[in-house]
Order: sequence, then C-alpha cells, then structure tokens
Amino acid sequence: DMASGVGTITLHQLPYSTPPSSLLIEGSNVIWAHNDGTDMEIFLEDGSLHQITTNSVDDTEPRASGSHIVWQREIAGGTTEIMYYDGASEARMTNNTVNDSHPVISGNNVAWIRDNGTTDQIWFHNGLEAKAVANNSLNATRVVISSGKIAWQAEVSSGEFELFAGRQTYTADDVSKWDGDSDDKASLADSIHILKKLSGN
Repeated sequence: DMASGVGTITLHQLPYSTPPSSLLIEGSNVIWAHNDGTDMEIFLEDGSLHQITTNSVDDTEPRASGSHIVWQREIAGGTTEIMYYDGASEARMTNNTVNDSHPVISGNNVAWIRDNGTTDQIWFHNGLEAKAVANNSLNATRVVISSGKIAWQAEVSSGEFELFAGRQTYTADDVSKWDGDSDDKASLADSIHILKKLSGN
C-alpha cells in the first residue's frame, strides 16, 4: 500500500498454460519467447500484449535494451540468424550460411556468437557495421555487453574456461577490455564488474 511506500501494483495474467522461455524485464517492459501453438515467437508486455514476431520458424533467446530487442531466429535450411527490433519494426542483422546465436544488446551495440563451422567466435555490431572481435581457435561460450564494452567466456581446453575482454586474458590486476576501437587497460573494479555480469550477479 502507499503508506508502506510500495504503491499500487497492477497484475496482468498472460494467456498461457505453459511457462514462457527467456523471460526478462527491461524498464517497464516484459519480453519473452513462447510457443504460439505452432512455433516459438517473441512477445512484449508494456501494459498491453504485443506479439513481435509472427511466422512459421522459431524465434528465441530475446534480449533487450530500452525499447530495442534482439533475438535469434531459426531460418529455413537449419541456420540461426540475429534479428533486431527497434520498437516499431524488425530487421535481420545477419544473413549467411552459419549459425549466429545468443545475442546481447546495450544501446545500439549488439554482440553474438558465430559458429563458423570450426570455432565459435564473438561478433560485434556498433549500429553501422559488424566485425569479429575474437577470431581465433577458441570456442566462445558466453558473451556480455555494456556501453560497447564486451566480455566473454571461452573454452581454452577441454573443460577449462577463461574470461576475456578484447584479445587478452583476464588476470586479477591487469585486465584488457575492448572498447570498440582499440585495446586499453581496465581497473580491477572494471574486471570485478564484468565478472559479476558473467556470473549473473
């Protein structure tokens, strides 16, 4: 109640008997993927219910920043591509014969993992163009992004994982981060912040 400082909470019951996947909150928006009876689609609740995608393929793994949403789409033929919604319409960010998946977004910056058939690489789009951030023999397994800064996890040997930012390995007191243009040194506080993001804390 207002006396306790909580205020009024309005509840919306979503019309589903099965749980959604990839449920997230961005500001006052709730975004999720759910099966519409045929395939997986992306939905948005902002006070009203909106179905962002309507097609015959699976749209999954949504992530949001402000009113912008990214997700992965299974394209006919078996590959997955990165899709982008600007608050009004959707656009396809990748178009190739390999798998692009697990997108993350911060502002106009989007990062994802690309399977080139040999390794899983980190790719980055700054709103104008896309390029590989980590193009090497390591398999990237997770990526996070904040204000254009990227950190990711990669498998350096069987069952052994390390954290990266830019093209150098994390250590406790000497951390390299990639800022979209060049490598520079980050503080220990920066490294702890990114590590916490990777761990989900």
